Amino acid sequence: MTRLWLLGVAAMLALTACSRDAVVDVDGDLGAAIAVARPGTTLMLAGNEFQGPIVIDKPLRLIGSQGTVIVGSPDSPAVTIKHTEDVTLSNLSIRGGDSGVFIRSSVGVVLEGIRITESQWHGVFAHDAEVEITDCEISGLRAAKPQGIEIINSDSRPASVVSSCRIEGPVFEGIVAHVSKVTFEDNIVIGAAPRGIVITEMSVGTMIGNRVIDGSGSALFCGDMSRCSIIDNDIQRISAVPGGYRSAMGHGLVVHFHSTAYVEGLQVSDIDGDTLLVMLGSQLSRDPIDP
Repeated sequence: MTRLWLLGVAAMLALTACSRDAVVDVDGDLGAAIAVARPGTTLMLAGNEFQGPIVIDKPLRLIGSQGTVIVGSPDSPAVTIKHTEDVTLSNLSIRGGDSGVFIRSSVGVVLEGIRITESQWHGVFAHDAEVEITDCEISGLRAAKPQGIEIINSDSRPASVVSSCRIEGPVFEGIVAHVSKVTFEDNIVIGAAPRGIVITEMSVGTMIGNRVIDGSGSALFCGDMSRCSIIDNDIQRISAVPGGYRSAMGHGLVVHFHSTAYVEGLQVSDIDGDTLLVMLGSQLSRDPIDP
């Protein structure tokens, strides 16, 4: 413990003297290192467990190494990014927290190579934000109806992207957008009930090249006055929700409540319901819809 404390002090002293775009090694108190880092600093994290919660409210890059883990507590996010821009988290694991990462009122946020386990309600929750999430893994969420990735109330921001992520349930929804502009590409969602990948509540977005398997309800959902392009997705083994409503009877894709969808290359196998269900005033488009 003494060695770690001394290393943490050394890191803080180095940070206070560093200029923008400096690169600093961190082996001790991550929260303290963030507090004294100048905007634009890159923090290279040792392969340790770092205690959360941590809060980032300025441009920073946190780059992990083998064994880097940020550990959160159940009553707050493990990592909060708020009221800032140009933040990157790369190559690290996050364990616990009511959410793994909470992003609020921020743009230019990048999460790459992030592994999130044992959080409560969300792996990643973004509100009024622009985020690019690539090559992530989310599993072991603990709440009764958790969501892997949720992007909400972000329609005034540039489009967010979630790509090449793997969400392993059980989850209530794997990847979902509400009132946002999004692209969901080349993701895998396993064990979602009642919806796998969702664009809803007046959102505009694209689902392309995703796989949704071993779930129930509907694999893909475009709803509530949203506009969606749904291209080359693969759906396997979707069952009906017992005693469920019409849109949750094991469908490949549901276009719901005055929404418009462009659909191309939808592949389904071993599902209980319809390949495509269009309902409640919705319609199909002849042309792709750009977020």
